[in-house]
Amino acid sequence: FEGKEATANIVLIDFGCAKEVEDDRVYEDLVGTVYYLAPELASQKSEVPITGLVLKSADIWSIGVIAYVMLTGRPPFGGNSTEEIFQKIVNDPHFKKRSILFTINTYIFVFSKKKKTNINLCSDRLLFPDDIKLSDPFKDFAKKTLEKDPAKRIKLDEALQHPWVVGTDVSEVEIQKEVIHYLRQLNYQSKLKKAIARLRWFPLPLFQKTLFFFF
Repeated sequence: FEGKEATANIVLIDFGCAKEVEDDRVYEDLVGTVYYLAPELASQKSEVPITGLVLKSADIWSIGVIAYVMLTGRPPFGGNSTEEIFQKIVNDPHFKKRSILFTINTYIFVFSKKKKTNINLCSDRLLFPDDIKLSDPFKDFAKKTLEKDPAKRIKLDEALQHPWVVGTDVSEVEIQKEVIHYLRQLNYQSKLKKAIARLRWFPLPLFQKTLFFFF
């Protein structure tokens, strides 16, 4: 947050590999975090050139994932491996019911054994856990940003003017304690993954260490 006030704005960080792109230019290299990649980037079968316009639309998807994670404590599409996550992002319209899941190369999720999480359909493409109260404006924003078809996905100008973003349709729904618990699990996993990365780093040759440290 920008400060400790209750009304302080959220600050997004970790854009070290971000760059400005040109709409019509084709880009060959792709760097991203598995959970946040849009379907058109996660699909190995996609024959569409990765232009600046494609990347900008993919950023809208990533914003939707960030918002979804922040308000539910979990990603909209998950899995036990990178390949499984990619498959669900590209093909699966459902947010699957999960029990306890532990994975090193992605995230850690620890859901309560006492409380089962049932899933309610929000649209034909996006589902929300019913153990978390979410406002209708947020659901609409998430549904439009997490549209799998980039041609139907909300555009940046529209997203910036969405009622959930500008606050014209403020909901009284508050973030629940369960979400904080899930987010703490994500933070714990991040620290654990860094510790494991350090252990993997030591046996590497100097050149590989440099690359490993950078990425």
